Amino acid sequence: MAEELKRALNVAYRLLAGRDRSVYEIRSALLKKEFAPELAEEVVLVLSEKRLLDDTKFARLYAESLLRNRKAGPRYIEQAILKKGIARETAENTVAVIFADPYTQELEIAGWVERKTKSMKSGLTPMQKKKRIFNFLIRRGFSYDAIMKGIGKRNFGD
Repeated sequence: MAEELKRALNVAYRLLAGRDRSVYEIRSALLKKEFAPELAEEVVLVLSEKRLLDDTKFARLYAESLLRNRKAGPRYIEQAILKKGIARETAENTVAVIFADPYTQELEIAGWVERKTKSMKSGLTPMQKKKRIFNFLIRRGFSYDAIMKGIGKRNFGD
C-alpha cells in the first residue's frame, strides 16, 4: 500500500505543479486514474497537512484570476468557484471579500461599457445599445443594481 500511496502522491504533485487545485479536483483526478477512494482521501489529507491543498486559498486565487482576466462579476465568479467543488460558504465568503469595495464592481462595469460601446454597430438605437450592454453584463455576473448605476444615466447616442 505504501508504494500505491507514493504513486498517487506523485500524480497529485504533478497536477499541483501546473497550478493550484481544489480538494475536489485532486480527489476526482485520482479516482479517474483508478486509485482507491480511501487512497485518494489519504493523499488529500497528506497534501492538506503539507499546506499544498487549501480550498480557501484556492478559491481566493481563482476568484482574483477571474476578476483580473475575465473581468467577471460576483455571481459569475461564485458559480465558477462552486464548479471547482468548493463549499458554497467558502465561495460566498471569497466573493464577499473580493467585492467588499463597491467601487470594484463599478470599475469593471465602466470598463466593459466603454469597450462594448466602441465595438457596437453604429445603426443601433441608444436603447438597443443599452439593452445589449445590460444583457452582456448580466451574463457576466454583475448585479442589476450595479449595472443600472453604471449605465443608467449614460447616453448611448451616436
